[in-house]
Amino acid sequence: MHSIAVRSFAAAVLAAAALSASAKTTEFDWCTVDAPELWTPGGPFKVTVTLKPGAGIPSDTQLNVHLQWFRKTGYGGMLSYRKPQDAVIGQPLVFDHSNKKISPETAAEADRAGINIFLAPGGDWAKHTHVASVPVTLGTPAYPFRPKTVTFKKSALWVTAETPTVQFPKDEATVKVRYH
Repeated sequence: MHSIAVRSFAAAVLAAAALSASAKTTEFDWCTVDAPELWTPGGPFKVTVTLKPGAGIPSDTQLNVHLQWFRKTGYGGMLSYRKPQDAVIGQPLVFDHSNKKISPETAAEADRAGINIFLAPGGDWAKHTHVASVPVTLGTPAYPFRPKTVTFKKSALWVTAETPTVQFPKDEATVKVRYH
């Protein structure tokens, strides 16, 4: 057990070091995006966006940064959503998409990931005013997938006391336990 924990910790440290070493800055006409080039499901992943002055950004908009996955044939789905933040020009805004996991089915279909960045009043995609996308390489998950042979069944324990509440150490009580 101890050696598994040590190996898991070492793998996490190496993954974090690899991610921090592969950070990339991408410039757009309206913002600067700092993000890792590699996303390892289950690992750290922070995206920092700085809005540029003079880019025609309305003051009543919100910045959205979503992490998405793609198939070879196109869009796959949303990986991670974070609450929109008020658009503040010149101030770095951080969106933490760390520790997000994907299912084995998604991992099998996914070809790549991407960061979708947009500005919109109220954070509504239908009203977006500025859009940017940053491609991200999809890494191997930092956690093991559950074996396909594992099944989960609903069960519960129901504990009912037949005697009054125990009030002092060494008091005895009888309880009924039902298993469902």
